[in-house]
Amino acid sequence: MFVVNNDDFHRNFRDLVDTDRPCLVALLETRMRAHASLLNNFNFTEMIEVPVEGQSGGMAILYDHNLITVNNFTRRGQEIHVMIKVLPFRFSWLLSTIYASIDIHARDIMWEKLTNISNSYKGGWLVGGDFNDITMSSKRFRGRTVSISRTSSIWNYINKCRLMDLGYKGSKFTWSNHRKRLKGLIIERLDHFFANEEWANLFSNATVTHLPKTYSDHKPLLLNLNSFSHEALHKPFRSENIWCTYSDFVNLVRNNWLNSNLLEATHRFTINVSNWSKETFGDNFRKKKRILARLKGIQNSHNYVYSLFLQNLEFSLKEEFNNIFKLEEDCWRLRSRIFWLSDGDANTTFFHITASNGRRRRRRRNHISFFKDDQGNWIDKQRDILTHAQSFFVKSFKTSYCLTNKTDDISDLVNFDSLDLSPLSDSELPMQTSPLNHRKCLDQMVVDIQEGEGTGDPA
Repeated sequence: MFVVNNDDFHRNFRDLVDTDRPCLVALLETRMRAHASLLNNFNFTEMIEVPVEGQSGGMAILYDHNLITVNNFTRRGQEIHVMIKVLPFRFSWLLSTIYASIDIHARDIMWEKLTNISNSYKGGWLVGGDFNDITMSSKRFRGRTVSISRTSSIWNYINKCRLMDLGYKGSKFTWSNHRKRLKGLIIERLDHFFANEEWANLFSNATVTHLPKTYSDHKPLLLNLNSFSHEALHKPFRSENIWCTYSDFVNLVRNNWLNSNLLEATHRFTINVSNWSKETFGDNFRKKKRILARLKGIQNSHNYVYSLFLQNLEFSLKEEFNNIFKLEEDCWRLRSRIFWLSDGDANTTFFHITASNGRRRRRRRNHISFFKDDQGNWIDKQRDILTHAQSFFVKSFKTSYCLTNKTDDISDLVNFDSLDLSPLSDSELPMQTSPLNHRKCLDQMVVDIQEGEGTGDPA
């Protein structure tokens, strides 16, 4: 059980979305009548929802319409059925999201409905969610004795629907009652992804991963349609505005750029400032990744259910994980004060975009999963995407001048004698020194470079 509309959920879910970048998310038992607020908060564009009934239930599917095409859908209390197309794939398939009732009679009715769909629908079909049932005794630790007749009934329904379990990576259990004492602890595998043969043939490389749980009593399930691992690529260097508030940064810039040629100074500065930033602010992403790895190891351990030490360690790691979120929020609040002091009231909208959703939106928008070459072929390997992108810009932007000697000083490239270095007037100073205007100028330069001159509409 978990409450969607609170700060703890927002922190954990936002980190999950930023880390795994799903194009579609299904939230179960949200206990919300309306889910529209989740769209803007987590950068999804469309939603399908089932409102809460009484004090329990509630479902929502959030997705990005730029990556997912929804043809039609139907909603019921325990089910959402959607015909979707995941771009750039050209075929549609049926997705059924399940949040099964705790009432066994209602669950049987749900399975009968799924059986009817199986008999009438011909095509790829994926069924996933919380089924509130286990399929065999080994999928439960402690609790009530497993009913052989019930597990047999579940498998009969699965066979009637002609579905197969997609399996999983990670811990074999997906739900826990969060009891710390060994006698009261119960863990089960209640969440599954099933698919028919047609869907399995369409996505033969699909994988399901049980992610570590950091907030809910259920583990998040991550479905990857294309499980080929991509090569690790070097990320481009990016500066942080908060660096400018530290006096050490000014000295760092001066020491790295003084009496140096342009190429050497740029290379040395990017390395030194990156190391300085890690030492000064810490690498919260790596810290969170390390904690998630430890949580995964604990929750996957065969000794977890017997070891009070591991359960206490899991609890402390979750607290540490959420404390990192609070530290990050303090950093964002500091950035808020910086922009407010620098740019005044006119900059409130600009800061809101930059300090909250702007960075996450750019991260999602700038991520390239597929690339179409000049012949119309789709490329999905990151190394090939990088090669084609570099080739495009090399052909588009060429210069007649080439640095043949790496020791060339910047003074060899610029005639300083011809530059007007007279002091600026008082009326010109505010326009030149405003950080917001610097930002606007840089953004315009990026747009000009991307569009080019005489190339027509940007790609």
